[in-house]
Amino acid sequence: MEKLWRLLPFFGLGLVVGVLSKYMESLLEIIVLAIGLGLLIGPLQARK
Repeated sequence: MEKLWRLLPFFGLGLVVGVLSKYMESLLEIIVLAIGLGLLIGPLQARK
C-alpha cells in the first residue's frame, strides 16, 4: 500500500500534464512546466 502512495504523485503529475497539453500548443512549455512541478514535488516527497 505504501508503494502505491509513493507512485500517486507521478500519476497526478501525468494527469495534470495531460490536461494542460490539451490547452497548451507548445510542447516545450509542457516540458518546462512538468520539470517545474517535479522540482516542487521532489522536496515535498523527501520531507515525508
